[in-house]
Amino acid sequence: SGQSKEEHFDLLVLSIGMEPGKNLSDLAALFHMELSDTGFVHSTCPAVGSLWKGIFAAGTVLGPMGIDESIASAGKAVWDVVTYFDTEKR
Repeated sequence: SGQSKEEHFDLLVLSIGMEPGKNLSDLAALFHMELSDTGFVHSTCPAVGSLWKGIFAAGTVLGPMGIDESIASAGKAVWDVVTYFDTEKR
C-alpha cells in the first residue's frame, strides 16, 4: 500500500523455521536410525540399542532446538558415550 506504519512493542521475536538436512534420511538408513514424522532422528530411539550400538545423536539432528537445548543435548550424548564405554569395558 506504500504507507508507513509505526508500532511499539515490548517484545519482538524473529524465528526461522528449521527442517532436517537433505541427506538425513540416507544417513539414518545407513545407521538404522528411526526418523520421526517430521523427518528428524526420533528422539525416543535409545542411544545405545541393538541397532544403535555406539551411535549417539545430539543437537538439531533430533529436531529444532535453541543453543541451550543443543548444549544440553550434547551433554547427554557425552554422558551416553561415557556410559557406553564403561559398559563395553566390563
